[in-house]
Amino acid sequence: MLRSATLISYPVGTDQGGDTRTVSYRPPLGLLLVADRLEALNVKVRIVDLALEWVKYQDLSQRELSFAATIAESLAQHDSAFFGFSSIAGTMPLSVRIAQLLRPHIRKRAQIGFGGPGASSVATELLRYVEEIDFVLSGEVEGSLAEFVRLYGTPELQQCPNLVWRDQRDGRNEIICNQSAPLPDDFPQPNLKRWSYDVGLPVLPIELGRGCPYACQFCSTKDFFGRAYRLKPVSTLLSELKSLLGDSSSPIGLEFVHDLFTVNRKLVLNICNAIISSGLQFSWSCSSHINCSSPELIEHMARAGCRSIFFGIESGSNLTAS
Repeated sequence: MLRSATLISYPVGTDQGGDTRTVSYRPPLGLLLVADRLEALNVKVRIVDLALEWVKYQDLSQRELSFAATIAESLAQHDSAFFGFSSIAGTMPLSVRIAQLLRPHIRKRAQIGFGGPGASSVATELLRYVEEIDFVLSGEVEGSLAEFVRLYGTPELQQCPNLVWRDQRDGRNEIICNQSAPLPDDFPQPNLKRWSYDVGLPVLPIELGRGCPYACQFCSTKDFFGRAYRLKPVSTLLSELKSLLGDSSSPIGLEFVHDLFTVNRKLVLNICNAIISSGLQFSWSCSSHINCSSPELIEHMARAGCRSIFFGIESGSNLTAS
């Protein structure tokens, strides 16, 4: 059974090629939600946020080791049975390098696992080429965490849903992808205070739901979320909004976290109408796609406080490869 875990986020918003000491930052909601679920299962959890660690690294007067080596040595001091790396495609090389440098320090006293969209989309290749990683816990893992905790440290862990693992029994060297647990349909807001994040952040994130119904070839989240579009009930969202706005020190705005918020026009209008009727005063941003937007919808979103939309655009050129 798993008793202790260190969870490592990917470094969102850092400029690792320069020497900036600032970061365009939001707390890692997915990782915090996993941490909440693990603690509810009596697992002692520590979180290492690589975005914040990068800022600390930049402030060191002398940097004798690379950032990856510095983090690996720091992680080696954790008395944890499991080191879990969250990953996205753009930062996964750094996470892999940290894991590789960490392995000699912890040897077999702990296991190293990867999760998140980046690792889930290339789980088989990751295990084939990176021997320091013991397994990948792929996809949305809320439905498999209880089994993961119960079976951890036993041979039966290989039966855990969502697990991608190496089958080396009887001389085999096969990578097995277990069946996924059912997708979750509830996305509670983690307690940012409990994880020592500054609630005075200028923008606070709140998860609206998950899943994009499209299957863009370049996108890793289509596999991660199973193309299953889900939104929180309006009543739940309003309750969380009131809690966030009441507990914060007047944030500039909120970030509505969802891969493609506007794909269901009716649900978006319901949420906007509920915000307008509630009398809550705040600004917010979201992600969308031009094909799922219209001037009328955007105007209604603006009346509900929307001030920024991140549009996914495949290319700025009409030219195609010949």
